[in-house]
Amino acid sequence: MSITLDWFNTTHTILLATFAGKWTLDDYHLMIDEGASRINAENHTVHVIYDLTQTNTTPAHLMSAARYAEKRLPENQGIVIFVGANVIIKAFLRMAHQMKLKAARYTYTVDTLEDALIFIEEKEEKEEKNRDHIQRD
Repeated sequence: MSITLDWFNTTHTILLATFAGKWTLDDYHLMIDEGASRINAENHTVHVIYDLTQTNTTPAHLMSAARYAEKRLPENQGIVIFVGANVIIKAFLRMAHQMKLKAARYTYTVDTLEDALIFIEEKEEKEEKNRDHIQRD
């Protein structure tokens, strides 16, 4: 499989999917299944980073891939960040947002892994402030 899936940290709050070389829709489906299984095993929010910096593959049938991910979306999945997405994947993500696909609702694109980690940290800080504000009211 040309997609590896590993925990980014020991607290299991970030799952890192690394896409390398050529990958297929079947590879993507296997990764989605394994990722959903790992995320569902946790009792907290898990963010996902798709690192696409080592591939230039864009398989056909991206809508099929989105529908597959949509059906397996864990309740506790947080944001999904695509690192180094090409123009085709970026365009597809914009379209998925416009179609209001649940799996695309919290997807973002950045250029580097460092940017992804900063984005997650800022998002968590903002959510923490919102929770604190709600609890005080």
